[in-house]
Amino acid sequence: MKVRELDQYLKIDLEGALARFMGREDMYARFLYKLQQDETFQKLTEAVESQTLSDIERYAHTLKGVLGNLGLEEGYQTSSELVQAVREDHTEKIEPLYLVLKEQIQTYLNVIGMLEQPGQLSLIHISEPTRH
Repeated sequence: MKVRELDQYLKIDLEGALARFMGREDMYARFLYKLQQDETFQKLTEAVESQTLSDIERYAHTLKGVLGNLGLEEGYQTSSELVQAVREDHTEKIEPLYLVLKEQIQTYLNVIGMLEQPGQLSLIHISEPTRH
């Protein structure tokens, strides 16, 4: 799958995201791949489990920025709501929002896994030059 096909699988502001990456699909794809190794969601999980509000706010805010820059709108919205829940002391909203975000992140990772890797070619075969 190519970057331009992401909107078939995700609610995404692809044009806005690509504009932030100067229209470079390869650069955008590299940042999407980095989401697979990012530990912020794992740290958010630990913060939710330990009910450490300051860490929940910090990691949810970090995810909000990352997901927003990548144009991943639903995750951006959920992480934004999670930050707001902590700031407004609506602790009863934290776990439900976290569970929604967890599902969204998993969907993102699954779809990103379907993207062509850099240097991977689809439908184009480059053969060795023939010698005469």
